[in-house]
Amino acid sequence: MTELEFLKRIENEILHRQSIKESINEKVVPSLVSCSLEKKTMEVVYKVTQWTRNSFGVMQGGIIATIFDITMGILCKIYSDAEKTPTITLNVTYARPVEINKDLHIKADIIYLGETIINVTGEAWVEQEDKCTVATAVGTFFRVKS
Repeated sequence: MTELEFLKRIENEILHRQSIKESINEKVVPSLVSCSLEKKTMEVVYKVTQWTRNSFGVMQGGIIATIFDITMGILCKIYSDAEKTPTITLNVTYARPVEINKDLHIKADIIYLGETIINVTGEAWVEQEDKCTVATAVGTFFRVKS
């Protein structure tokens, strides 16, 4: 796979997921910022909208976890050329709140790619706040080959 093919496959996977009606993927839609086949990484950005707020008026932590899961899962699926990559574990650490109407960036990095297991790390930051980390994640995904 070339870098351009990697980019196109990620873009197509994002489009496919957002076309699934009445799903979380329809509501939480990433925009691709960058990706690197060589570095096994991708960065996306999400708009933090009103429906994601909790009772404190900031982005609900479960939505942040979901965004990590979606982003890391897309990277695992496309990089490993798997049919699907269900989540085995996802550990999210929250550092600070994410305000509504901001741009939340997620960067995912594959740190281990085995025959059936993929380990990934993630970092989230808000562009409008000097790129200060708001959350980190570590995930393990199962590689289902086609």
